Amino acid sequence: MKILENKRHGFTVDLTIEVPAEAIDKGLEKAFRQLSKSARIPGFRKGKIPRGLFEKHYGTDVLVQESLPDVINHSYTTAVSQLDLPVVDFPKNVQIPPYEPGVCLVFTCSVDVEPEVKLGKYKGLKATRTSDKAPVTKMDEQLQELRENYADYVAGEHPAQDQDILLCNVKATVDGELVQAWSRDNVGVKLGAGYFGEEFDKALLGLQKETDTSFSASFAEDFYQKDVAGKTVQFDVHVVEVRQKTLPELDDAFAEKAGQLSTIDALRDRIRENLDAQAKQESEEKLRADLMEAIIQDMTVDIPAAMIEREMDHSLSQFQTSMERQSYMKFDQYLQATGKTKEAIREEFRDSATTRVKSELALKAIAKKESVTVSDADLDMQIKEWNVPEIQSLEDYKKHPKADTLENLTFMVKQKKIFDFIIAQSKISV
Repeated sequence: MKILENKRHGFTVDLTIEVPAEAIDKGLEKAFRQLSKSARIPGFRKGKIPRGLFEKHYGTDVLVQESLPDVINHSYTTAVSQLDLPVVDFPKNVQIPPYEPGVCLVFTCSVDVEPEVKLGKYKGLKATRTSDKAPVTKMDEQLQELRENYADYVAGEHPAQDQDILLCNVKATVDGELVQAWSRDNVGVKLGAGYFGEEFDKALLGLQKETDTSFSASFAEDFYQKDVAGKTVQFDVHVVEVRQKTLPELDDAFAEKAGQLSTIDALRDRIRENLDAQAKQESEEKLRADLMEAIIQDMTVDIPAAMIEREMDHSLSQFQTSMERQSYMKFDQYLQATGKTKEAIREEFRDSATTRVKSELALKAIAKKESVTVSDADLDMQIKEWNVPEIQSLEDYKKHPKADTLENLTFMVKQKKIFDFIIAQSKISV
């Protein structure tokens, strides 16, 4: 393989590549050996047919069609590797001349590569580091959420209040026709949750057990329950039971139940540690984001569309996986429930995808300019910081079946080193 032409204009590289006749002949021979295994010619066993007879019977074109794509692809990837081109998309404008026996084949193509970045200011930047301590109010909010999680609902004679759970027999009709999805006995209704709509919850406030009520409620065109969207529903409700929410006391017994700790003070200490760790992480992330925004605002780069499109695809895939894991809802069901299309959701990621691509290009440019590299010692140090019992060294990491690729680990550590450099060179106020 010989590279006859290598011209770059913008982020596109035009290539002219010569494939020697010997390489094409080897490809043809490989294709013949493969195809002859299933070829049928009277008087010969499969795999034992002479090549000349095979070509006479099936034609040489079948070997060319089978082998040439692999030969061309191998030559292209070899050229990309030799030139160390950071390609971002499949080759385009591929021009391949007809095959001629015993003659070198010269083909041309164009490929988009990572663009050249003209860095602006990335040293001496000014930024403010937010507090790495969580506000006291966060502690109270966390404890209140825990109390809510462990709330009891006790049946009684009291009038129904917001957040109480009512056991009801519900009959719902529209123009005299029963709404099957909503008409059943012993339905648990949490007032304020809005399962039957806000008007329904308000109508049940103040009712006690063994009481009846009838009322109508209107629903918006975009209400989640399609059977009643845009319609007025007549409700006949019998309240079987009213259960009042009771929050547990913040005492040692609650600490044992909620956190398997002996005292409420120990539970507070754990919550404070977790909140401070979260605040520290958020502070670091915001500082990095502010510095990165300043860097990309001051740099010049023309980004290939393929890089942004690829990042949008990645964002959509992550969103789909996360949504299905957290909601136990299939993506198609989510699309149906929200009325959105896959393309519309993907488009929502365009701005964030563009920012991420710009950030990655900026970091690579800084790493190149400042000669930032990653050694095995750097990787080993990062692994030790994770403090994972079964992975204590780089060698452990390489052998572990569930570990990420070494390439991804190196990329992560390199980004961290670049950010450490940027922060060290910046003027950070608190």
